[in-house]
Order: sequence, then C-alpha cells, then structure tokens
Amino acid sequence: MSRAALKGAIERACNGSATVIVDALNYIKGYRYELYCIVRATASTHCCVMVDAPLESAREWNDARGEAGYEPAM
Repeated sequence: MSRAALKGAIERACNGSATVIVDALNYIKGYRYELYCIVRATASTHCCVMVDAPLESAREWNDARGEAGYEPAM
C-alpha cells in the first residue's frame, strides 16, 4: 500500500472515538509528522511504539504469521 493510500485510510478512520492501529514502517520523519498532525486534528490520544527485536526473532514471528519468504531490503 502506498503511503498516500495509507494516509487516506488513517484520515478516514480517525474520528476521535475510534481506536486505530497502524502497522507500517514509519521510518520517514516527515511522514510520521503528517500522521501526527492527522491525529492531533481529531483530538485523539496517540502513541508510537517501536519494537526493537533481534532479526531472528522477527523472522520467527513473521513465519508464524505466514509471511515466510519475506526478505527485508538491507
């Protein structure tokens, strides 16, 4: 999903009373700020969670979810 499509979906979902969880790579600082501004405009509470896990653990979790074969671009 492109960033623009994801941003649009978040804008539609944020209404001040909904719980919205976005599981995406938000490694671009400006994009994170855009998402922050969307949430702030709806007066919603927000948080950002970063999972710092060993690569092998992350691969095991992905395999358990059926995402075997995923290779990160490093």
